[in-house]
Amino acid sequence: MSDKPLIVVIDDDVLTGEMISDGFEDQYRVQCFSNPVQALAEVGGLQPALILLDINMPQMNGYEVCRRLKDDFETSDIPVVFLSGLTSLEDRMAAYDAGGEDFTSKPLNLSVVSSRVDALFRRQREKAALANQASYATATAMTAMSNAAELGLVVDFSRRAMACGTLAQLAQVLLDTLSGFGVNGAVALWMTGQRYERSQEGEVSEMERGVLQLIADCGRLASLGKRVAFNFEGITLLIRDLPVDDHDRAGRLRDHFAVLTELVSERLKILALQQRVHQREAQLHTLLQSVRDGVAALDTQRREDRVAASTYLETSLSRVERSLMHLGLTEMQEEQLMAVLRETSYQLLDLYRGDARGVDALKQALASLPDL
Repeated sequence: MSDKPLIVVIDDDVLTGEMISDGFEDQYRVQCFSNPVQALAEVGGLQPALILLDINMPQMNGYEVCRRLKDDFETSDIPVVFLSGLTSLEDRMAAYDAGGEDFTSKPLNLSVVSSRVDALFRRQREKAALANQASYATATAMTAMSNAAELGLVVDFSRRAMACGTLAQLAQVLLDTLSGFGVNGAVALWMTGQRYERSQEGEVSEMERGVLQLIADCGRLASLGKRVAFNFEGITLLIRDLPVDDHDRAGRLRDHFAVLTELVSERLKILALQQRVHQREAQLHTLLQSVRDGVAALDTQRREDRVAASTYLETSLSRVERSLMHLGLTEMQEEQLMAVLRETSYQLLDLYRGDARGVDALKQALASLPDL
């Protein structure tokens, strides 16, 4: 079949049709009808690019033919150019009211008709191009709006995820975000000996638990038809119903879910670090408390030892002083001996005063440490 556009001529004057066929044969295919009723019956199946229509015909005038063409869904978009010797303003208005796109008068000038036809086809191409541009612009705008809404979900998730302090909280925020995207899924999270698995329906089944464990070793991204899995450190996210029929949206969602999975992975690293910090804080708190208790016990023991030593020395000096009476020493000798013993006692007690200074300094150092 020829690629040339088809033009249908409806005119009871056979010579008019032949003249148009001969004049347009290089550019167009032309099919002529002298009977407008027959033309109405067949033109829907032919789907011509253009109809050239006479007005004055015995079976049915051109205005009625045009109205029927425009009322029929199959032919309503086919442009109609009237051919007529009727050139008054009223005739042209009637042709316009009937739905015609253009009007050319008889007797026909083929160059004029050709220029009218070319101009009409040019307008159609421009109209189609504008329609395509409008459709593309609308689609682009809708895609941009959808993407903005989807990015809003990602941003909201990142904000909410930072407030999560447990695996359960983080999993629930992620699953809620999946619901916002209109998809269904399950997630497995793990860190430092902990593991948590959850789906949007609640607890995961044993089969899905096994699937989550299996696909964790399938690389960063694993696609199984509508099912797609994302793996990052500490997380496996399984999407059960990615809209693969909508290629553009499926591509966007893959990107968004990869970002969500990576955000969860980073949050898990922070939680693990916080957990280690809390453990170290607890250990340090225990150590400091042990040191404080030890210093307090040392201080108490020092005080008790000093009191005991003082009591012992005083008792010993009293015994020595009573014993001197039986040694036959002069009074001066007794005083000199007692003076030596007392000085020695004071020196011994001064040793405890030195211990007190060390303990006090340690207590002040401990007091300056912040509470944990």
